Amino acid sequence: MPSLCRYFLFVSLCLVMACKRNGTHSVEVLPVTVADSTSAGEEEDDVDQRYDYQDSAFQLMKYYPVIGDTPTFIRALKANCHIWTRKSRQPFVTINYFKKTSIFGSSKPVYVIEYDYHDGPTASFPYKNQYVFNATGKLLAILSMMRMDIVQLFPNKAPFLFGVSSTGHGNGGHDIYRVRKDTLEQVLDDFIGTRPQTYDRNEDVAVNEPNEFRYRIADVNMDGYNDITFYGNIKHISNDSSMPEKLTPAKYIFLYHQHNGHFIEKEDYSKKYEYIYGNSK
Repeated sequence: MPSLCRYFLFVSLCLVMACKRNGTHSVEVLPVTVADSTSAGEEEDDVDQRYDYQDSAFQLMKYYPVIGDTPTFIRALKANCHIWTRKSRQPFVTINYFKKTSIFGSSKPVYVIEYDYHDGPTASFPYKNQYVFNATGKLLAILSMMRMDIVQLFPNKAPFLFGVSSTGHGNGGHDIYRVRKDTLEQVLDDFIGTRPQTYDRNEDVAVNEPNEFRYRIADVNMDGYNDITFYGNIKHISNDSSMPEKLTPAKYIFLYHQHNGHFIEKEDYSKKYEYIYGNSK
């Protein structure tokens, strides 16, 4: 496929499938499968081996665990996943990591490759993507996280992909992914409104301290499943330099719901903190 065609294919897919939270931050390659009744203790095998986005599987094992020739690896990844990079930035492309890990929802490993192009317009922040493949080399998702961790949320179970994302202006939050029927599923539901945020460095009416709220994993409602609590302070922004700094302690609890496997806010925090941010719904 000519490079120009690949570019337009990639752009079209991104526009159609971009996930939305305060700006685009992730692109799912395949549609998310409707959640079934899989419990926190069950795992599913990868089931769909069609390559709807790629022309063929990416030959992961040809390069894993050590990338001997980085330029060759980057060319192969770009060709397989239809990655377009401005020629002026191509010398600055790097691979930050190439990880193999188990992920909740699959009995088989997944591979995560972070492709870093380091610079670009504000809209393309954080200037890097995480390409997630299943064990056969099928591309499951393209993410755009500032940081991607692998975090165990349930004892003796496979971990989740746990990331933090942001727009170039500093509006962001956290994302948690599992595997479900051969795609990645985001299981940390958004706030009802656009504010508050678990990551906020945009000094408009308020900003987080720290910018990325800390989190705690514990069974809050004692139902046998761990929940996630984000906590920190909201710093009020005032144009009056004579006014003392005002901090409001904040805590956002997301409870695990076994019926769909999602973490959902315990209460309407957009309403609770409306006196700071205004109506964000």
